[in-house]
Amino acid sequence: MARSWQLLDRQTEFGAVRSAMADDSTCGAVLVGAAGVGKTTLARAVTRSLDTDVRWVACTESSRSIPLGVFAHWIQASGSRDPTALIAAARESIVSTANPIIGIDDAHLLDDLSATLLHQIAVDHVGHVVATVRSGEPVPDAVTALWKDNYLQRFELDPLTQRQSIALVEKVLGGPLEGLSADVMWRSSRGNPLFLRHLVEGSMQAGSLTEVNGVWQLRGDAVVPSGLDTLIGDRLEHVDDTVFSALKVLSMCEPLDIDTLCEIASDEAVDAAEIADLIRVERDGVRTVVRFSHPMFGEAVRRRVGTASGRRLRGKLVRVLRDRDLGTASNRIRLARLSIDCDEPVDVDLLVTAAKDAVYLSNLPLGEELARAAVDGGGAYRLPPCCPARCCGRDAPNRPRKYWPPSTPTILTSYPWCCGAFPDLHRILVDGGERTCARAVGVVA
Repeated sequence: MARSWQLLDRQTEFGAVRSAMADDSTCGAVLVGAAGVGKTTLARAVTRSLDTDVRWVACTESSRSIPLGVFAHWIQASGSRDPTALIAAARESIVSTANPIIGIDDAHLLDDLSATLLHQIAVDHVGHVVATVRSGEPVPDAVTALWKDNYLQRFELDPLTQRQSIALVEKVLGGPLEGLSADVMWRSSRGNPLFLRHLVEGSMQAGSLTEVNGVWQLRGDAVVPSGLDTLIGDRLEHVDDTVFSALKVLSMCEPLDIDTLCEIASDEAVDAAEIADLIRVERDGVRTVVRFSHPMFGEAVRRRVGTASGRRLRGKLVRVLRDRDLGTASNRIRLARLSIDCDEPVDVDLLVTAAKDAVYLSNLPLGEELARAAVDGGGAYRLPPCCPARCCGRDAPNRPRKYWPPSTPTILTSYPWCCGAFPDLHRILVDGGERTCARAVGVVA
């Protein structure tokens, strides 16, 4: 399966990068994109297709602290400490073959001397360069100059489209992926191939992604394996405390309008998070809202918020949002859900109104959740007659049947299909045959 993940559908990008590598007017290409988007996979695929000597190095945080650290294995032992002499020795070793290709993975982590060496090779045209750079990360000036001065062609690598993502998963699995499962995979990965791979392999190991009658189906949430969580966690470890505080607020209520987030956090923290590509700011109708740049960032941040901190953060949001526009059902429901578990007193009237909103919007499980919270807050006698707390779940037998045909099975009158009891509904429809099915459809319609 590991080799199958290399089969990315990026023929357009492949052709463009390969042309840049063969263009004598430039010295190569630099691929820029988010972590896991497939920069290295594409770069190595291009170099494999070229009939020439290729030398790859991979930069790390550790090698960054060592002058010429990433090229150290190409420098012969010497007692010299002269940077000029060391650069000359490394250059001589690198260009010992005619017109070599130097591949630099994560070039944003190059130390200054290594970046200078790379710049010299490109400027003097003694070799071709293909480099990958993670977007949102600081890059050495010598590396930035390579594409600004047109020595390298810069290519922005976007995430896979939904069609490309599904095609990749189906190619890896060797069979079609169920539509709903494909939607979950797409929403969870947002087209990031590395995230997609971790999700598929983690879900298979957990037994939630299985093949049924030749079709792959995901049952339950997509599993986020420890490896992927570690990858995202490493990214968050380098975030400033004030920025992480803004991320924690957003993780409690996403999307959030930018003014609210800036009021609770700060303009500087929100700006820094956007520049680091942890969040994105976009127009949503007449509002400007903030979202995580990838859904998994939100999940990772939430896992790093304790119960007490979560209650306090939701309380801050409630205090700000209750003074904002509550004229829409979505705004009332959002505020009500935040208020259920926060350090602010329960607003029973809000919970009851939001429960009605949820029922009218045909979201009975949410309506029941809000209604029961209202009951717990002392609002038992103000629950709406249509509230699912009176017609679903454990209270189903008490619901009047006068609106249903006399022969309708009891399980249908209790709305199990609205409360997640799909296996029971399926059993009733199968046992009852076409007549029951037709009757149920007629009632629901």
